[in-house]
Amino acid sequence: MKKLIVLTLVFVLLGVTFVPAFAKGPSGNQLYALAGYIRAIDSTKKTITVEVLVANGLATPYLYSTYKQYVVIQTFSTTTTAGGYTFEPTRILLSGGTVIAFSDLKVGDPISSNGYLVNTDNDADLEWNAIRVTKGALLIKY
Repeated sequence: MKKLIVLTLVFVLLGVTFVPAFAKGPSGNQLYALAGYIRAIDSTKKTITVEVLVANGLATPYLYSTYKQYVVIQTFSTTTTAGGYTFEPTRILLSGGTVIAFSDLKVGDPISSNGYLVNTDNDADLEWNAIRVTKGALLIKY
């Protein structure tokens, strides 16, 4: 009986670990999660260029590839419709949960981000639309 409980617990934990990798948002787009350093900021377009150091399965190709190492994350200050999808304003936070402005982000800051990856038909058309950007992620290079 004890072995059955342990085995069941192991399968439950494995299921909880792998299911988010296959999760899709309400629009059917896949959810990304990544962390890295800000390498450029475009305050006009409200985009952040990130050097990816840690990522889920969607952003993993950007970890070690020399030509795809940076991703450009789109943030939204208001509810926005793009590509037929509606995106809520991006939550920009400090690592403790305090809300900050887009202007508080600086080149070189460590960040983490979650959001939707859309237009996945062609690598050139990938759009990383942020739900949340958190400044102050603890990043350690090995």
